[in-house]
Amino acid sequence: LDGTCTWHRELRASDAALGRRLMTRTKLTSLSRASGMVIVGFEVASTIDVEGTIEPVFTMKTVFGFFPKEALASQAGLATTDADRTWLEAASNAHVDLKGEPAAYFEAAPKMSGGMIRVLDRITGDWPNADGTGRVRAEKDIAQSEWFFKAHFFQDPVQPGSLGIEAMIEVLQAWVKLRDLAQGLMNPRFEPMAIAGPGEKLGTCTWKYRGQVLPHNRLVVTEAEITAVVRDAQSVTIVGNAWLWVDGMRIYSCLGLAIRVVGDAPATPLPVPAPDFSRLAAGLPEADAVRQQVAVARSGVDIARAGFFPSLDLKASFGRQGDPFVPQLEQWQAGLTLTFPLFNGGRDLFGGESARAVLSAAKSTEAGTHRQLTISLLQAYEGWAEAEQKLKVDRIFVEATQTRSEIARRKYENGLLTFEDWDIIENDLINRQRTFLVSKLLRAQAERTWRQVTSQEET
Repeated sequence: LDGTCTWHRELRASDAALGRRLMTRTKLTSLSRASGMVIVGFEVASTIDVEGTIEPVFTMKTVFGFFPKEALASQAGLATTDADRTWLEAASNAHVDLKGEPAAYFEAAPKMSGGMIRVLDRITGDWPNADGTGRVRAEKDIAQSEWFFKAHFFQDPVQPGSLGIEAMIEVLQAWVKLRDLAQGLMNPRFEPMAIAGPGEKLGTCTWKYRGQVLPHNRLVVTEAEITAVVRDAQSVTIVGNAWLWVDGMRIYSCLGLAIRVVGDAPATPLPVPAPDFSRLAAGLPEADAVRQQVAVARSGVDIARAGFFPSLDLKASFGRQGDPFVPQLEQWQAGLTLTFPLFNGGRDLFGGESARAVLSAAKSTEAGTHRQLTISLLQAYEGWAEAEQKLKVDRIFVEATQTRSEIARRKYENGLLTFEDWDIIENDLINRQRTFLVSKLLRAQAERTWRQVTSQEET
């Protein structure tokens, strides 16, 4: 009937690959009975165990009702205004057929929801504003053979309310595709809903259900008003309010619904051709530090040698003698002393030898440090290049496996493939996706190692 939910975190293939456990807890918060109706309120919290840390995935407060057939038959839907109906009945100014799942919408990234989960057949309205906001409308033809009527509920076929929210999400996804809002993002994809950051209201939506989609219905119209489009370097967020109509009656609303398109962080391109590792090593802080040590040692040798050089001292003085008030006699003297060191017990000799040994050690350290830095740079570069190549290969494999999986899914839905064969193909896709995720991680680690070795990033 009513509810508010917040999406905190995505569930990814990597969670399954790592064997992480999803837990959902439900708490009954209210219960009332009247005139044959039962209304219950409850809270839901889904969490995931990430190596001992419990992270929130989804939270919800909602109300659910059990009604007699008479009450269900007399549903009046949500209150509407003449303006609301004007948008519903506005002449179609756009037509995009989604039944055939055209490649531009379902294969080009970011991909809209397809297959059994797709609940839109066509886009019939597209009214953009100059600031990126606007309005969009889509339709779905209802057939008694819909798969969800067979699955929900037992002996009481009805479209699940969650598929109404899915239709609204798909309408917002269609807006992204119509406006090409994902342009500029690397490998863009849709989040299930916009993920709520710490302290954000974004990612929280509120819905109302005041009707049902039943097998005898013919047309569902889903519309959305886009109220904000927010872009940053790696994502685009679309915020709006959405409504669902069945045969001319508005039955669902969802306010504050938001979706986000996210892209990969821009990857630093691998330097091609490979840099001069010896020259690059010479410019690193470690190389500069040992060069300073060599300079200090060389100064120590110069100081030690100074003890073997002659010293020259010059002294001079001038004065007068006589009556203190009227001196008459002038007197001056000057002296020049030249000293040659002969033997001071070997102190200067051994001091010089010690200084030269320190200089030799410093030069050896400088050469060894340069050699080690050059090797480290070479190894880091080769590791990055290898990880880059493996990622490219794994991306090709996972894309091919995804295509194979989509073909198999369609065959399975049409009875042309057994469940066992479909399950084998799906598991192969999961394994390929897992390998691809590991390759992405290794590529990022290899790039970071290069940045650390080249002192572009602190360890």
